[in-house]
Amino acid sequence: MFSLRQAGLLFAVTNIASAFPAQALPGIQRRQAENGTFIETKGVTDGQLGFRKEIHELQRDADAWNMYLLGLSRFKDVDGLDPTSFYQIAAIHGQPYVAWDNVGQCDDCQPAGYCTHQSTLFPTWHRAYLALFEQSLVNNAIIVAEQYTGEDRDRYMQAAQNLRIPFWDWAALPAEGENPFPQMFTDESVFVNSPNGPMNISNPLLGYTFKEDEEHSFIDGDQTQRKPTFTQDNRKQLRSDLWTTLSSDQTYNAFSTEALAADNGDFNPSSLEALHDNIHVLTGGHMAIVPQAAYDPVFWLHHTNVDRIFAIYQAAYPEKWLVETAEVGSTMWYSSGTVKDSTSELQPFHQTSDGEYWISDNLRDTKTFNYVYSDLNSQGAPQLINSLYADQGQNFQAGSDEKGSLSKRVGDADSLGGYVDNLLNPPLLNGKTTEYIASIEVDAMRMNGSFTLFLFDGSFNEEDASNWQCEENLIGSHGFFASPTPMETDSKVRAGISITSILFSRSLAGFLDNLTNGGVSSYLKDRIDWRVVTADGCIKEAKDVPGLHVKVVASEVEIPDDKNTLPKWGAFDILHEITDGKNQCA
Repeated sequence: MFSLRQAGLLFAVTNIASAFPAQALPGIQRRQAENGTFIETKGVTDGQLGFRKEIHELQRDADAWNMYLLGLSRFKDVDGLDPTSFYQIAAIHGQPYVAWDNVGQCDDCQPAGYCTHQSTLFPTWHRAYLALFEQSLVNNAIIVAEQYTGEDRDRYMQAAQNLRIPFWDWAALPAEGENPFPQMFTDESVFVNSPNGPMNISNPLLGYTFKEDEEHSFIDGDQTQRKPTFTQDNRKQLRSDLWTTLSSDQTYNAFSTEALAADNGDFNPSSLEALHDNIHVLTGGHMAIVPQAAYDPVFWLHHTNVDRIFAIYQAAYPEKWLVETAEVGSTMWYSSGTVKDSTSELQPFHQTSDGEYWISDNLRDTKTFNYVYSDLNSQGAPQLINSLYADQGQNFQAGSDEKGSLSKRVGDADSLGGYVDNLLNPPLLNGKTTEYIASIEVDAMRMNGSFTLFLFDGSFNEEDASNWQCEENLIGSHGFFASPTPMETDSKVRAGISITSILFSRSLAGFLDNLTNGGVSSYLKDRIDWRVVTADGCIKEAKDVPGLHVKVVASEVEIPDDKNTLPKWGAFDILHEITDGKNQCA
């Protein structure tokens, strides 16, 4: 594991102090201690169906934003002995590797968190995890609301009861003038209207400060830290990669996880888990360390967006579902090779107080936990996918960056501009175009931690990786979120980088003759190169990266003339001439 103090790369997070003291929530510890009773993971069950909103949208609702900040501040201050505290819920994901709600380690399992990575259970396990977090967040917001008096009490109580976790849509382009890593995550203080009057409090989104009696020997110091490396360019890549993942009609298993063993022979250009990995690594610091990531408040905004993408996929492909498979990853409650299906328990989350666990089949619908996503609720999944994500790298239209930006949030789909009016210019031919993806395969869990592959189409400063995200000849990058404890079993994963828009820009600049497979092969074969950098800045040669293979694949895509219809992807062809024999692991 790397030191978070190294090379001055990470910025310190200031102490976070809540405006209100917090004790354990009433009755929780007593109920857990009784024989045969367990904590129910149920989400927010009281009141009407709630809407999970994009965080910028939530911020525009003054009362909801106020209660979110105050509720999160109080939540983080709850005594770490309480199983529904921020500390204990974050610890479910990893360190300090202790049992939660009396759900112990399996006999043949190694010390680990409960979280499911390299697993077809990745989307559904995290859905239950978010529901547990959400119910505690809202409980704390309600406790704060009870402290107001008069009309303010009713006003803020309604806001607290309707509150749900917001999501950060990292695939939507930042609004004009906004930092690619939003300022709301880095401000040291925020203004709130508290029960004691208007005041500034420490920003609860900035990080987490461990209390003295909360075990945290696994980190340096007592605060979470970050090293964000988001840029305008990698935010655009995220949008293209998400469009590829959502529009390419994958099986559930191939969509759900980056693990090669789960795709049943179906080539997946990318996956929900692979996209998720990249955000962890781009955020950096503790977010890039698997067993410590959940202590960063951004983790919950990120994973809520991951759950939203899962919900969009479900709405677009309602017939697709989890197929039995032997899992690659391992956790506190199952070991690598264990066969799981849609009826497998999602430990440690109990559906009932008498010990029945949630299973994937029972939480297929988000309404089970009394929430929906605001943008998906207002339109169909194909329209949302096309409107928000289909015009960067797939559209080839200059000046289209406004579409899919946070300043053009879906709600009124027409405000995004007509999808039909922004279809591909040439090289669209007979309603079809070709998508190009750099496909990366690597044995990620043998790398002793997270790492990033950078892809170039020309010269770059090979000695200094600190500025590679801004290199002129960078054509894409992907971060792999890997455990600091290497696995002994095969753990091959796949991720994809959409390079179509970059190739088109090279074509417009005169470097590339045409966007045919032959033209792309001729251009890239003498120019493409890649390097791997570990989370602590170490540059790795390909031979030292287990199982690393990079290839460029192409698929002919039929573009619809209707924004309510998804494109149709053809088979993926490997362009062997580009990468065969180059900088691969032996």
